[in-house]
Amino acid sequence: MITYELKITKIGKLSAPVQGLEDVVSLIDWQYVASSGETWVAQNGRTVLPVPNPEEFIPFNEITHATVAAWVNSRHDFSKISAELNIELAAKLQPTIVETAPPWVLAAQ
Repeated sequence: MITYELKITKIGKLSAPVQGLEDVVSLIDWQYVASSGETWVAQNGRTVLPVPNPEEFIPFNEITHATVAAWVNSRHDFSKISAELNIELAAKLQPTIVETAPPWVLAAQ
């Protein structure tokens, strides 16, 4: 079974007030991880946010992981990213094929 996790790795906020709002989150760095057992692959990304509507503004010290994840999810197609990671994970889980001569030929050498 493959599990997926969105990890928020960094948040950037504007250094000056915008439209009377302070501590405005402007970018989010993230890592999307697909794992099966102990094996995993990941894709890093960045989400740039527009200046928020004052009525919907959430100050930096009041945001939660769920809020930030919702912002990221609303701007990216994670089904496409999941499909790409599934291919990478399958390749990582699949043992490589080593070509060799049949054992009776090897024994004769």
